[in-house]
Amino acid sequence: MTDNIFRGKNINGKRWEYGAPIRLSTPYPADQVVLAFQASDAERDETGHYLSGARVIPETVGPFIGWCDKNKTQIFVGDIVLCYNIPYEVRFFPHNAAFGLTRIDRKNGNYTSFDWVYSENELLVIGNIHDNPELLKEGTK
Repeated sequence: MTDNIFRGKNINGKRWEYGAPIRLSTPYPADQVVLAFQASDAERDETGHYLSGARVIPETVGPFIGWCDKNKTQIFVGDIVLCYNIPYEVRFFPHNAAFGLTRIDRKNGNYTSFDWVYSENELLVIGNIHDNPELLKEGTK
């Protein structure tokens, strides 16, 4: 069973936060997302909830896909992985209701195909689209 873990970049852009995404009402703007996680008694909020969280950039939030790479690194939507030495972006395909890989064409930076992977041992996380956008560009080696 896949854990419902999500990852998102903290609003300061310096660190990744992990948890479950929720939208909060006042005092937070409606367009902000918070990744919530279980908190200790010391972190109890004014309403008595044991919920703590961190505000994240909504565009960076992606779920754990339930797989780890050959180094046991969790794989999230938005990661860039090598599979047979070819770079792919990990994506969610709503029309298939499935996670998959989209090949990154090294000639022009376009997404050129959709492929399935049959073993986690074939994957290696080399970055993600938020921290390493250069891996999506032309000439990536």
